[in-house]
Amino acid sequence: MEAPIPTDEETASEYGVALDEAASDGTPLGDILPGLASLPSQPTSEMIGGPLAAYLFKQQNLTWLGLAETTTQEIARIPNVGPIRTKKMISNLRSLLSSFGPPPAPNTQPVLDKQRTQIVQAIGDLSAWSVSNGNPGSVLDAIKSAIDSKAADGPLAALRLLAELPAEDVASAESIRAYDPVIAAKELIESFDEREQATLERVFDLDGSAPTLEALGLRFNVTRERIRQIEGMVVERLAVALNEPANRSLNTAADRLGDRLGSAIPSDQLAGEFAVFPPDVLDRLILHLAGPYKFDGDWFLLSSLLDREVGRGQMTFKDRVRATFEAVEENGLAPLAAVLDALAEVGIRPEYTMKALAADKQLLVREDFVLDWKGSYVDKSIIALLIAGRPLTKEELVAFVKPGSEQGMSNQLHIDDRISKVGIEKFALAQWQLEEYEGIVPAMLDRLAAGPVELEVLKGELARDYGVSQNSVGMLASTHPVFLQEAGVVMIRPEDRPYIPNTNIEGTKCCYLIDGVWSWRIPVDRDVLRGSGRQLPEAFAAHLGAAPVSKGSLDSPVGPVHLAWLQYPSIGSLRAAARSMDAEEGDWMFVRRVRPSEIDFQILRASDIPSDPAGELRALVGAAGSQLSLEQVLADAMGLRGSINHDLAEERAALVARKEDDLVRLLDAAEG
Repeated sequence: MEAPIPTDEETASEYGVALDEAASDGTPLGDILPGLASLPSQPTSEMIGGPLAAYLFKQQNLTWLGLAETTTQEIARIPNVGPIRTKKMISNLRSLLSSFGPPPAPNTQPVLDKQRTQIVQAIGDLSAWSVSNGNPGSVLDAIKSAIDSKAADGPLAALRLLAELPAEDVASAESIRAYDPVIAAKELIESFDEREQATLERVFDLDGSAPTLEALGLRFNVTRERIRQIEGMVVERLAVALNEPANRSLNTAADRLGDRLGSAIPSDQLAGEFAVFPPDVLDRLILHLAGPYKFDGDWFLLSSLLDREVGRGQMTFKDRVRATFEAVEENGLAPLAAVLDALAEVGIRPEYTMKALAADKQLLVREDFVLDWKGSYVDKSIIALLIAGRPLTKEELVAFVKPGSEQGMSNQLHIDDRISKVGIEKFALAQWQLEEYEGIVPAMLDRLAAGPVELEVLKGELARDYGVSQNSVGMLASTHPVFLQEAGVVMIRPEDRPYIPNTNIEGTKCCYLIDGVWSWRIPVDRDVLRGSGRQLPEAFAAHLGAAPVSKGSLDSPVGPVHLAWLQYPSIGSLRAAARSMDAEEGDWMFVRRVRPSEIDFQILRASDIPSDPAGELRALVGAAGSQLSLEQVLADAMGLRGSINHDLAEERAALVARKEDDLVRLLDAAEG
């Protein structure tokens, strides 16, 4: 029987001598302290000291067994430990062992060995019986066959032995732990001390309710930085532990839970997965391994679901739903089935996809389609026309769009190049290329062909006959170049008083000479990418050959591009050109007249614009990378005559006159 443990007061010096002798011959600590390897939980730095705990953790052996196998000589040589601290640690461990009562029960290995021998013999008997009966299948087949057999010579004793032997007598605790995630989770959590377990609340945090670093620092009387360090070590130890075979059941349980939850689950559905909610620390460990999941409004989401490009800010679940819709939409419209499939492809379970779609309130589900309902009245009208596949009356469009202002919607429909009018208050998509109703200006021309008419009479007649706005008639009568209004009377402009278009392209904003060709710079924005037409500067429209009350087209590398001058000069959709150059929102496009009836396009990518003011200025006037002086570049770009005699002061004045305030600011910054 082991001798009673002496107190420090009684045999301190004698104990110290014995320890020195043990340390000198490299005795494992488990031989000095029987039962050490069987202690529950895990050694803590408070019990064995920080340096030794750190040493064992680095060796991936921070367990009681690992400590028991470490020699006293090895411990004493660890930096910042030494013989004195080793003696103190052993004294503490003796006290700890004494608190657990008598040593562990006698070794039961012989009993287990006997049982295993009997099991092997029983399986051998069953297999032999099966083979002798012409069934040379697997051992499992032999057992099943013996159970089903009613033959008198069946190996009943072997079956009885297997049937009566309790499984818990054969299964080791370690084996059970490998299959029981609850036991594995409990032991893993208990391997951390109180302070470390407190930091696990932050690691497993679901909804931002975990204590802050500062709160934990106050609780344990340490700095917030120390809590941060402890949290980092806990995360590392957790990762190491989860890779151990003994914790296989945890990973398996997490995989199954992740399969059930998917990448996004409504919070009320998540609550049904657990006995209590919020879940206890064991369930949160498994949920963390399955995710990790984060709370976003009414949803719990995989953190990876909210990943987005660097520099674009934090993504929300609404952003993810919107991005998924935009991946399958065309002109703000997508089949409902396609959107639901796309949501399922990002990991959202089919039973939750409709609810996920509702996360973006500006996505509307109608007639088995998902509609982008955040755009203008015209955007929504285009969607209505796409769904109908035919022209719609104003009343039909109003019923679909439900605008706040019917008149505002009507005004937008009349001036947007994506919409064509194919009858009185009947609209179609311009891309259908149906015969158009010419609109107010042609109607005014028809009415004025017989001679001048008083403005008020003209407004009343057109409003009565075509349902047009009287304000629109008045505006066009006074602003459109084909009409002349004098003393309240409107007439077609006489030949002897022709309208002279502005042809001063040298003084027109955003127009530059590039390689000897006049070019017009426009931003690649949402309107360009969705196919909207664009109003042209009058001088550039005249340069392209447009004239008031005319329509035509220009050749281009992507096909004909429409050109018109009705209410104002405009160019048709540039979407195909933008797509051909892989243009993105934020880039710039130069439209260039390369021949009398042909245009082409150049791209200036936002990522290629230099960060210095002079470099950015050169790029925006189409001279990126030019080695000429800034004076020469600006003079050439604006087509200034005698450009070699101009200086930056004159060029600045020209930019101010062109109202190019952005370029003026860059020029001022470049001059310093």
